Amino acid sequence: YQRRVHGDVVLFIREIVEKQPALREEVLAKLSSLFSSISNPKVLRTTLWLFGVHCHTHEEVQRTLHTIKQAVGPFPLNPADKAIVPTSAKTESNGETNTDTSSASNQGTTSRVSGIAVREDGSYVTTLTESSPVVSADSGEVPLRTLLATGDFFLASIMSSALTKLVMKLFSLEVSQHEKLHTKHEVMEIMQEVLKLGTISSPSIDDDSQERIQLCISVLRHMDSAISTTLLERSLKAFSELVRDTATKEEDPDSTQKSFTPADSTIHFTQLTRGRARLLEEESGVEDVQLATSNQSLNKKSDFVSRLNRVMQLTGFSDPVYAEATVIVHQFDILLDLLIVNQTSETMQNLTVELATVGDLKLCERPQNYTLAPYEQINIKANIKVSSTETGIIFGNIIYDLASAANERNCVILNDIHIDIMDYITPATCTPVQFCSMWAEFEWENKVNVNTEIKSLREFLDHIIKNTNMKCLTSESCLEGDCDFLSANLYAKSSFGEDALANISIERQPEGKIEGFVRIRSKTQGIALSLGNKITLKQKG
Repeated sequence: YQRRVHGDVVLFIREIVEKQPALREEVLAKLSSLFSSISNPKVLRTTLWLFGVHCHTHEEVQRTLHTIKQAVGPFPLNPADKAIVPTSAKTESNGETNTDTSSASNQGTTSRVSGIAVREDGSYVTTLTESSPVVSADSGEVPLRTLLATGDFFLASIMSSALTKLVMKLFSLEVSQHEKLHTKHEVMEIMQEVLKLGTISSPSIDDDSQERIQLCISVLRHMDSAISTTLLERSLKAFSELVRDTATKEEDPDSTQKSFTPADSTIHFTQLTRGRARLLEEESGVEDVQLATSNQSLNKKSDFVSRLNRVMQLTGFSDPVYAEATVIVHQFDILLDLLIVNQTSETMQNLTVELATVGDLKLCERPQNYTLAPYEQINIKANIKVSSTETGIIFGNIIYDLASAANERNCVILNDIHIDIMDYITPATCTPVQFCSMWAEFEWENKVNVNTEIKSLREFLDHIIKNTNMKCLTSESCLEGDCDFLSANLYAKSSFGEDALANISIERQPEGKIEGFVRIRSKTQGIALSLGNKITLKQKG
């Protein structure tokens, strides 16, 4: 918990430094004085990024370079090396330096924690989690050196990038050539030592970190290259755009607007009304029901055209009984408005519409008997309760008697009504930290292979967003430009408060075909499977 709080605090500091330029100098000086005591790897990475981006003056650059070199310590760097304690941090008693060798040797090691998790079916499973190496600042060691020696090469790549930016800024200042070359040599020596450590440590340095450090060395060798300008300017520009996009979303009234219902408003219970009172309620009270449920899916224009789009034919035109249903989806229930037409010249007696459901759907009423004269029609209402976000099926039949054959029961099978999960899914927003936390917490995942005829990566992303009612959390600035790879996070909430997460990772092959995966995660199995089936059906374009 403390590590997560530390990470949130340093992210807040990073945003404050961007939004309040007047505080940068003071914040950077404070971080520089506390740098040798920071033991959280995430905090160290963010602090190094701040140093590389926001240090501009000669005094700030030299102070930061001295702080990082002192934290790295003398060479060589050895695996599981004990960090060298600065002279000012040592405490002497009776002429001897007090150190705890046993505790120092254990700092930074990765520990495995076992636990028992309970699955949804009630079974137990043992889980193993590895905790990242965190060095206690109270042990008298310099955390940065210990983390480097224990194999945190991602931190080493961030440090190399920050050192490269500082040297590039030093070369842009009016200082002596000797100072520039001397500082450049020292920084390159640190990077070479990290690469040497990566070859002898276990596990060895990963390819990404090695490539990043080698790139930094190459930039320092060729200071006038175009990549040096990109490394120095684009990083801050990208973060500034991210901050502006976040502020724009927070100020957008549409993203924060919520529907409210007065406490003294009337609540209509359609199951408790009968006859003419029920018809009047359905005609005049539908708007109140919509406001009470606060369901965005019902806030669309309920005109005649939209109502026709929800009409489903249940029987054929040549059947004795013609039936069609208008499906009206509320937040927690479904209203079926059935139209029954007697297409024969005989009177139908004891006509009953028997319905059944598959999934988390439940009928609220018992079927009633009706009598239909020749060519007469009748409207029947059926309420179905919905208990979870899952694709459901409603099926049934119509049973009736004819006056000419009193002892014979006639039956007409109805077509199935498939309830679309999209009626319960609405776009929503969350912070990147919340998305990552839910992604790690949710256990149900559905991985869908991308198989589409669409050639544009952005067009495919927009197509998935349109057909899943999800909101893209990835900022617009990250999706701009022409690239052969695209990755985006999507988020939505159901009417029942369930969270639906999705990650799209797609790549355009040389022949133009798009390949990749869409991974869906949720807390319940139903929403993950239903969204996966929806994407599989709609991804063709």
